[in-house]
Formats: sequence, C-alpha cells, structure tokens
Amino acid sequence: MFRSRFISFLCRRAVGLGLVAVTFAACSSGSSGGGSVSSSGSFRGLPLSAFGSEFGEPDHPNNYGLSLIAADGETARNYDGGSSERLLGVLDTAVFANSPELEGQNIRNINRPEDRASGIFNPLLATELSHGTAVASIMVGRRDDRGMRGVAYNARLLTYAIPLGSPARIYNPIDINGNYDFYASTMQRFITEGAEAVNMSFGWSGLITSYTQQSVQAAFGQTIAVLRQSGQARRTVFVISAGNAHGRPCAPRNPLCADIVDGNGNVDATHPEVLAGLPRYFDELRGHVVAVAAVDGNRALAGFSNACGADSATWCIAAPGVNVAVASGNDGQPYARVNGTSFAAPYVTGAIAIILERFSAQDMTPQEAATRMLATADKSFTGYDEATYGAGILSIENALQPAGMTVFMRAAAPPLTVAPTVVYLPYSAGDALRHSNGTLTLFDSLGVAFRVPLRHFIRAPAQPLFFRRLPRHTLAERTHRVTDTWLIARNVAIDAHLPFLSTARNSPSSLHNPYFELLSSTATTVLHHRHTRYGTFHIAVTGATPASTPASTPASTPTSTSEGSQLQWGSFIHYTPVPFVSAQLGYIDEGAPWLGGSSQGALAIEARHTLYGNINIHQRLSDNWHVLARGFVGQSTVAPTTQTIIETITPLITTAFSVSVRRQAVFHPNDQLRLQLHQPLRIERGTLQLNYGTWRTSDTIIYSKQALSLTPSAREQRLSMDYATQLPLKNSALTVSVDYIHNPYHSAHRKNALQATFDIAITF
Repeated sequence: MFRSRFISFLCRRAVGLGLVAVTFAACSSGSSGGGSVSSSGSFRGLPLSAFGSEFGEPDHPNNYGLSLIAADGETARNYDGGSSERLLGVLDTAVFANSPELEGQNIRNINRPEDRASGIFNPLLATELSHGTAVASIMVGRRDDRGMRGVAYNARLLTYAIPLGSPARIYNPIDINGNYDFYASTMQRFITEGAEAVNMSFGWSGLITSYTQQSVQAAFGQTIAVLRQSGQARRTVFVISAGNAHGRPCAPRNPLCADIVDGNGNVDATHPEVLAGLPRYFDELRGHVVAVAAVDGNRALAGFSNACGADSATWCIAAPGVNVAVASGNDGQPYARVNGTSFAAPYVTGAIAIILERFSAQDMTPQEAATRMLATADKSFTGYDEATYGAGILSIENALQPAGMTVFMRAAAPPLTVAPTVVYLPYSAGDALRHSNGTLTLFDSLGVAFRVPLRHFIRAPAQPLFFRRLPRHTLAERTHRVTDTWLIARNVAIDAHLPFLSTARNSPSSLHNPYFELLSSTATTVLHHRHTRYGTFHIAVTGATPASTPASTPASTPTSTSEGSQLQWGSFIHYTPVPFVSAQLGYIDEGAPWLGGSSQGALAIEARHTLYGNINIHQRLSDNWHVLARGFVGQSTVAPTTQTIIETITPLITTAFSVSVRRQAVFHPNDQLRLQLHQPLRIERGTLQLNYGTWRTSDTIIYSKQALSLTPSAREQRLSMDYATQLPLKNSALTVSVDYIHNPYHSAHRKNALQATFDIAITF
C-alpha cells in the first residue's frame, strides 16, 4: 500500500507538468531514469542496526561501494571534499535536509520562489523515500558513527528540486519530434552558481543509438548548448545515470523497439539512454558530460543497467549501483538499500570533488578532474571491455596517484623519464638527501604534478655486516732496487685490515689514505726516494684497470653513468722532511663513480677528479709506544651527464682524520695493541643545483631551481681497540677488535653501535 501511494503521488505531479517521459529511480523495478525499486522490496527502510559501524571497515556491506571505488585507499582516505570547499550540485527531487545523514551539512537550495510556492521544493511525505535525498546522501552524507556516509562528505551541495515521474512497466522509447529542453535553464543555473559537478540521476526512455544526431540536436538543442559551455575555461561536469532499461519488455507497437530488443522482446540496452548518451554524438561534450552505468559488488554489470557502448571510454564509467545504502528521508526508517544507475552516478559526482580537492593547489579544472577520473578507471578486473564498462570502474585511489609514465619536465629540452632515476650514495655522503624533507616534482602522462619525497630516489651505502675498519691499499714489502736512492714496490691490496703489522722502517701506516680506497685497482707502483739532505719521498701510481662496482653500490645494480668502460687511476707524492712529520699530495680519477657512489637517470653524475692533501704526525714515544695522527682534506670535481635535471654541482669538499696510540711487543715481540679515534671520509660541503619543472597551474608549468645538499646530518666517529699478533703459520696474523661507532654512516638518525671482530689474514 505504501509503495503504490508513493508512485501514484509522483506520477500525478509529473503528469500535471506534462513530463510523464521524465523518469527516475525510485518508482518501479527497472525504471528508465537511473534507479529502481526491486519487486523484492530492496527499497524498504532499515533500522540503524542493519548498517553497523562507519567507514573504516570497508568490508562491511553498507560500505562496499566505497571500497569498490577505492575510496578507502591510502591516499583517498585523506580527502573528503571539504578542505578546499568543493561545490557540487544535484538536480533531482527535493532533498530532505533533516535526514540524519544530511543534517548539519552545507546544503543550499537554489529553487526559484515560484517553485517553492507550487510545492515542488517540499520534500516527500516523511513516511516515504525521497529519491533526491538518497542521491544526495551518497554524495555528501555525514561521516559519523551510524548508518552510511557520502563520498565527499565535507563538500558543499546545491540542490534544485524538480518533479520526476515513473515509467510504465513496459519500456516505451520516446518520440523526440518535439522539444525536450525542460531543464536547460536549470542546468545553466548550476553553472552560474559555480557548481563544479552536477548529478542528474534521471533521463528519457530510448537508447541514444535509436536516434540520429540531427533529431537529437533538434529535440535537445538548448540542453546541448548549455552542456557545451562554449568559451568557459572551467566547465561544470554533468554526471548522468545511463539508465535501467536492460531486460525490460519493450512496447511491441513502438517502432523504435525493433532494433533494441532480444529474441524475447526484452530491451538489450547496449548503449546509454538519450540524455546520458549525448557525448556519443557530440564530441565537444566529452570530458565534462559523463554517463554512469551500474555494477554489483562482484564488478559485474547490473542486470538492469544500460551498458556504456562502443567508443565510450572518454565519456562513460561504471560505479556501484546494486544494494547501495542510502538515507531514505523517512523519519521512522531513515536508511534504505536501493538499486539503479541513479545511485551509481552520485559516486562519480562525489569523486570529482575528491579529485579537485587533491589537486586544488594546481588549479585543476572540473573537466580535467573528469578526464583524469576516466583515464584512471580500473580496467584490471576479469571481464572488462569498453562496450560494457566504458572507461572501467571508478577508482578514486587510482585518480589520486600518478597515471601512466612519469617524467621530469625540462624547460629547454625533452622530458626525462623518472623510472631509471636513482642515486647510490657514497659512504662519505651518509644520510644526505635520504632524511631531508625535500621532494622532487614529477609529471604523469596527464600532465599533473606530483611531489615525491626525495628519499624515494636515494639508496643508502651498501655495507657488509660489520663496519669497514681500515683502508685496503698499503705499500707491500716486495721491492726492486733501481738505484741507491730509488726502488720499486708492487702493491697487493690487503683486505684483512692488518697493514699496521708491517715492520717497514717508514711505517706504511702513514701512507694509508681514504681516497685511494675509492679505486678498484690493485696494481700500485711506488718509487721510493731517500735523500739525506731533503728527507724522504714516496711516489705512488695506481690504476690502468677498468672500474668495477663501487663498494657502496649493490652488485646487482648498474653503476656507470656514461657509455663504455672507464679507467681508474691515481697518484700521490708522500714527503717526509723529518722522521715524525710527513705530508701527502694526491690526485685520483675514479672514472664513472663519484667518491665511491653512483647515480643514473635524471640525477646522473660522473666524477672528474679529486685533489687531496694530507698531514701525518708519527711520534715514537719509546721503543714500544707510538702516536700517529693523520688529517685529510680533498676537493672532488663532479659534473652532471647531459641527460639530467641537474644544472650545476659545486665542488665536493671532504675530510677524514684519525688519532691512534700503538704499543708494540705487548706479550711477545710480534704483537701490538692499538687505540684509535677515527672519522671516515665525509662530505663537508657540496650542493646539487637542479633546474626543472617544479609545479603547474591549470595551463602553465612552473620551472625553478632547487638546491640539494650532499652534506650528511652528523659526523661518524669510531673509537677502536685492536690487538694483533702473528700466528705460527708463515705470513699469517690474528686481530681482535672492539669498536664503538658514534653516529654510524654520518647519520644522526642511526643508533650508536658496538661491534667486535676477529680477523685472520694469510698473505700469499
């Protein structure tokens, strides 16, 4: 009895205005307008207890639609349409603003005074379901601890109440040999008020393909002109339900039924109805007029829904429209479950508000938001095809993430793809870039800018289980005398950290330097010159071997930033004017790596050379006690490769130092004990200057410079104690070490570390 009175009321009002062909969802199962009440009573009111908890439990039945459109995604859940005051509109029956889901929301009616006087604006009887209220609740329903909630629950809403009728059980396509511009002026009112997206969950019976473009133009000319919005930079998006014609019996005597029915005389709705299908004939409407088909919880097209049709990916999309939870407008039973494309459309309208909020800083236009929504719709599910689903199923999370291939924009050069961009930091850079608050701006295939944390492109130095303790390169004992003052020594790199066991008269410890540690070469030639009057000279040359993977880079990753295999080499002069003081001046060329690190893609850097100086103080306190202090400072010249967003790189200033006390012959003549305070190589100053597209407005890419510091946040300092002794086996030694590392990896964000190591070295 309730349902029959409800339908009778609506249809009498529609007949009174001569709009019997205009239909909506709440009248009968499979109505042509955009929604339906199934004969099983799916439009019945439900108590609050039937809905359970609020959003945050996306698997709950009342919120399945939000989960299906990915409104619960990691990014999407942070937006509600309110922070930038998005403005939506709904052209429908009157909205019951006192509904529990709409009470207190920012809703404003824009009907004319004469509409209010006629009673059109008044909501339906408090005991009946309001179609407009149901649609509005999906768009902006409150987020609280009860019932359901809308997609853009903090957006503003404009409402314009109109009477909508219900079709007969038999589908009867309209004859459009007349004028159907009933709501053109009302649609213009929404545009004038500044609405960014307007929901229209109604339509006229008849598939768009049943009519010619010329006949549609004649019948809907003013409507099309309003929808076209010629000359408008920011066009309002109109979202229209595709229709619920599929499977309904079609009027046998209507000649338009002949081409749209199956063998049983039921409508095979392969395309949207005439209003929603306007973009099929009028390309200028694509991008801001969107048709919406309905799917169920399994992503299958609803049995009643019109399909999108061929060539519809730029103007049709699918959204949940089966068993959808809505606010009913009924005081006693304020919630209901409904079916229909009428209730799929407001999911899409609400999504426009979310997308605009997400990209409000870029002044995104509503039509850009709609284009983005269509381009990022989910097509990954089984059974997708354009003729059924158009662009796919609405995915808010996809729309808020970068779409397609991402690039860095350059002002005077082609864009650079983001994909290969990565920096493997050298140890000396520590946590530089990784723990900064900096971002890089990339652009997706739709031209939208995204700021991505810089740390996403940075890789930490790859280190073994234990921290490296000592440099590898030393002067070996193998010598060949050339003259009385010159000799040649061929070095073999020692990785066992035991070079200080050497008994050479001029301790090789004073020749250790962190810069030669950066080279992969193991062949060193030393010309040793002793002069009685001017002191002692050591001249070392290392190199002429291909560069291998730097110690700071994972072996599985490419390290070269330029084509071909580059050679590494270095040379230094070590001068000892008096027995306890020496100095060193050196030069190294790493080839492709820089300070042991590497980079590629849009941040590719290649090393030029490094110059460094060193002062050593080696004081013998007694026969067994020695003090050694060393300090290094260097300047590395590096440069970007040609295909980068780096404009310039300042010289990299680096330092290292150590102070140690050594006791020889602790327990026997061939052992020693050492205490050392050590700082590994560290970048003290160095900056990358970027120049690329850092943001956009609606029609302009903004290019600017961005400085990135390569100086780490802290200074690593190691306090070490080593005990070393020779083993009975020839050329073998054992070292036991304990290290306390303060600010490991030059990072203030790492915990201090304590480690103990045992090393056995055998020299062959």
